[in-house]
Amino acid sequence: MAVIYLMTIEGIGEAKVGGAGLVKYAFPAAPSYAGTETNAGLAEPPRGTSSAFDIMKTSVSSGRFTVILRPDVGPVNFQLIAPVAKTVTSAAVATASSGDTTVIPVMQGSSAHGFASGDVIYCERESLHVVSTSDTSGSETITVTRGYAGSTAREHPAGADLFATPPAMTGRRVSVYEVATTATSAASETLILQGFISGEVASGLHWPTFQVVSEFHDAELNAEPVPVPVTITRAGEDSDVARIVAPLIDDADPAAPRFIATGGYWWFPDLNAVYKGIATEFGSTGIYEWQLDPVPIFSDEDYDPASLFTTDAPNAYQIAYSNANVIDGYPPFKDEDGNTSDHCLDVAMNLLTSRDGSARSNGGWDLGSAWPSDCTLGISVSDIDLGSVRQLIAMTPGIRANQFWLGGEESEKLSSVLRRLLGIWGIACGRAIDGQIKFLRLADVFSSDTVTAITSRHLIRPDQWKQFAKGRAIDSVVIKPDPTPDGKTGHPVTITELTGSRWYPNQYGCLIGGSETWDDAPYANVDFAVDTTAAYILIASRVRRLASRVAYVEVETGPELFGSLDIGAAVTIHDRALRDPTTGDRLTAGDSAIKGMITSLSPDFSRRSTKLTIAFTATAKVGTIAPSATVTGWTGASDLAAVNPSDYTRTDDAGAFKVGDQCVILNADLTLKGSAVQEVTNIATEKLTFDGDFGLSPSEPVATDVITFAAFDDSTADQQADHAYLADGGRRGTVSTVGINQLSAYTYGDA
Repeated sequence: MAVIYLMTIEGIGEAKVGGAGLVKYAFPAAPSYAGTETNAGLAEPPRGTSSAFDIMKTSVSSGRFTVILRPDVGPVNFQLIAPVAKTVTSAAVATASSGDTTVIPVMQGSSAHGFASGDVIYCERESLHVVSTSDTSGSETITVTRGYAGSTAREHPAGADLFATPPAMTGRRVSVYEVATTATSAASETLILQGFISGEVASGLHWPTFQVVSEFHDAELNAEPVPVPVTITRAGEDSDVARIVAPLIDDADPAAPRFIATGGYWWFPDLNAVYKGIATEFGSTGIYEWQLDPVPIFSDEDYDPASLFTTDAPNAYQIAYSNANVIDGYPPFKDEDGNTSDHCLDVAMNLLTSRDGSARSNGGWDLGSAWPSDCTLGISVSDIDLGSVRQLIAMTPGIRANQFWLGGEESEKLSSVLRRLLGIWGIACGRAIDGQIKFLRLADVFSSDTVTAITSRHLIRPDQWKQFAKGRAIDSVVIKPDPTPDGKTGHPVTITELTGSRWYPNQYGCLIGGSETWDDAPYANVDFAVDTTAAYILIASRVRRLASRVAYVEVETGPELFGSLDIGAAVTIHDRALRDPTTGDRLTAGDSAIKGMITSLSPDFSRRSTKLTIAFTATAKVGTIAPSATVTGWTGASDLAAVNPSDYTRTDDAGAFKVGDQCVILNADLTLKGSAVQEVTNIATEKLTFDGDFGLSPSEPVATDVITFAAFDDSTADQQADHAYLADGGRRGTVSTVGINQLSAYTYGDA
């Protein structure tokens, strides 16, 4: 297919009455439908790009790419190295929405600035399209359309410089599209690359060249925190420490709640204690009074509550605290539906997408004005692969970042926050080459996934292929939970591979295997206390995968699949030059294709070929995980189980089942309890009704028992088609889509 490449640069617009808008630079020529804003300004296709998911290090990276423009392409002079401002604002310019019209007052006597209707003005990172000018003496103004040419309307102070050419290119977003030469409209353009200019023009005398990177800067959350000096008084006259009543914080410069409108948490570093409090505003004055609980939710073991009253004006910081189970607490984080959540992926999405607006207009994870703007990126949900988020939530049932802290006296890099939230589970967050943020881990294939078949007709240059295996000498993961905002860790918990037989330490003087340590983990020790919890099993299975061979193949595909693959994509591959990673034998024409996921790719836009690395997922599962539910109560007369709402799903464990599903009951440690298989006959909110009592009569199911799918032989065709049944060690069973007879349903999200 003959294609045209198009590139846009944030804020670079055409100067024209009526506003042509964002300029598109094309190679090799502008498409036939293009307007005056498109020119043949690209000298060649983008080059040198790549994207990779490192399974061993749990990281996602997207390499830089290079764009080269033709000389004197316009509409601005990219090689102007010291642009001079034409005029300055004479008063501050407030924020407006893109497309709004604003009258900007400019310096008196600036009628000679030369701006006219249709021109583009560059002020910091914003571009403004001139509607009209007024040179009335003493009231010189320029009327503009805000946020022009793909830029964002921003506040500008008095004295801000106004340029006719961009004052800087660094940090501007670059987007690259491709479109068929036969296309008839811009609707056919497909985004293929996106990133940010990493520096000013780097060229010879004629060819402007920009390096573009996927991540321009690692954002800081809670940047430059300022302590609040507080005066603490009592709620009553009684000064007897043994009869403490709730104290009040009466601050000379009262602090409004940062994370929750009605209250929140205060961290006192000098006391090493955290208090929960209620905030009360006096009318609409912006003056708040905080009433603290007399007992801290955290303190040193030898902490004396009296010190809260005797400390002279201690410094305090407001913090966010995630635990959704704290009675009358203030957990700020929400799931996609707006329900309170402390699931690690929900917290991550809150930090990425929340914006300072009351409407929560940026999708379900947007916390809106309830969340401070210095603790979020405000990324558009359209720039995030939401499918990968939802799948990983389904694969990490019951996981709660219930000790996650944000705020306090330290700022923290976003990458550090995401790593301590997600890295333990092997989940990495980063940008793909098209600019989309992805959440990835070496995962099973979901039944809803699109699986691309790579066959011999797609593959080229077999002399360059490689097939190899990787592994890590790891036999345990040590987790140090972080119960306090000062980074003091809880008691370390060590998780090992479940069978206990993979590694043999100290054999003949040789220590085999290694350990991976996670400091400041936002999880409670109890989450990892026994080897039957979901958290323990997920990490133990990751240990097994890292310590076992992960088979890879590096191949190259031709133009037929160009642009259709990305990191994390599920694929099958078959060619007789490849070897089966299980047997080591070359594939034959009759062998099944081997399943895997793409962990790196590097496209060549000139040849329209792609170098791929594929990690083989030995389990080859294609079913979703069996639903489960924890019993909270049992009504024997109607065989009705009341269940917890969200131990295994995000909102409604009961709703994950279907009428007709065949189920069994397990003890709390997930061992089989009842001998009978029972059918689901009715489903209501947090309630499941069955056609029997799982053979427990005269006793009955009790709280903490777990209901899940019956084994393969007792399940229905729908259960077998939609969910995973696995052989020992996660091997694929005789039924290729769901597993093997007599085996239990796959309950957790990893093999």
